[in-house]
Amino acid sequence: GYVIADYYGNPVDMTAERLHAGAVQSVQTRMVVTVIKPELGSLTVKGGSGTYGESVLLDGAQIAISSNLDRPFEGFLINGERCEPWATNLVLKATMTTNLTVAAVFGTNWYVSAVCGNDAWSGAYAANPRKTLSGIMLQNPLPGDVVHADAGTYSEPFMAGKVGTKDARATVVVPEGVRLVADKGATNTIIKGAADSDTQGLGENAVRCAILGSGAEIVGFTLTGGYTLNVKEDTGYGSAVYGTTASYPLVSDCVISNNFGYAYTLIYVKALRCRVVGNSAEFRGAAGHVTSWYGCLIGDNDSPDRQINYPNDFMHCTVYGQRLLNASSAPVNSIFIGGTVDGSKGATNCLFDATCKINDKTEALFNDGCGIGVDVKLDSSYYPKRNSCAVDHADPAYLLPILGDVDLLGHPRVVNGIPDIGAMEWMPKEGGLILIVR
Repeated sequence: GYVIADYYGNPVDMTAERLHAGAVQSVQTRMVVTVIKPELGSLTVKGGSGTYGESVLLDGAQIAISSNLDRPFEGFLINGERCEPWATNLVLKATMTTNLTVAAVFGTNWYVSAVCGNDAWSGAYAANPRKTLSGIMLQNPLPGDVVHADAGTYSEPFMAGKVGTKDARATVVVPEGVRLVADKGATNTIIKGAADSDTQGLGENAVRCAILGSGAEIVGFTLTGGYTLNVKEDTGYGSAVYGTTASYPLVSDCVISNNFGYAYTLIYVKALRCRVVGNSAEFRGAAGHVTSWYGCLIGDNDSPDRQINYPNDFMHCTVYGQRLLNASSAPVNSIFIGGTVDGSKGATNCLFDATCKINDKTEALFNDGCGIGVDVKLDSSYYPKRNSCAVDHADPAYLLPILGDVDLLGHPRVVNGIPDIGAMEWMPKEGGLILIVR
């Protein structure tokens, strides 16, 4: 027979085909480390096999595993347990016989700061943000990732992108499925385009604010100073944001102002709770074109022809000084304060002031005396007063989920059980009593 174990059950140690003397054999430590290859991001493995997969470490040998920081990195799991502390480097030494499986945890959050960032940093942590939007986008965020922008003004350097099939420039090109979020809000976070040096600014060196890929989002910025070429094609459209008909990407909680293009400040997007005010277009669509509008305040946009051009959905908006065109359907449950009527697509639960032009007033449906020419009782900011006929007169059937739980000002979208017509919900002054029904 053969001796296979010593007194303590350790395997026998053979040298030149001879057993070591004595009842207790010397023991060789054998650690097996399996490094899982991550689906996203990458690791560097030094020691052992020097790559992903299984490494066998004997008697004090070690293996070092580190993140390459090509993705936001959150740390390592060893046999499914979180390794403390979270660190970008892990060193394992064979001091006992065991089997270990190492997996990396990658995150989805990127960071950029116009004030304290540096494009030489990874942008994978809040403590080491990149400085420019073009810099952080060079890290190739993937669908589902969120890019967090700190307060500041983001302008140069500009990025190359596509509008339709044409080459174009923008301050930021947000890739497919990526969310770009201003953590400090629109008052403090600005994306600024650039004018060409010609007298109007509409030339080859014009820069729009943003181009959005399919399923992308931009949230909580002021978008201003965007320009386009002076041509009747895609390069002349979308001075603030150019989206895509593949998904109509989302622009939410933004202030969109003082942009100038040949046509269409917004094109091929969904606008949610945005203030679209004071933009201009050489041709038409100074507010937007083929865009869905939800809970927006739209006004003082200037172009020779219709300012709101061929909208898709148009719900719970407050509009002043604009012309809305698309003859496909009549307005529903909306208020028109004076003005003439000549073309609209199904504006629902919307409020228009006396300078607006909408289509066939005889087909519009109104509640309790609201309608064309009435005193709707708004303040100078187009906010409804308590006795306004806009209050508690919206049709709840059209309160779509995309509108969310709050209005343009962050107030509850539904007060007293029924939403108000327009972008803003009436709220009592501090100290008043209301019933909020969600």
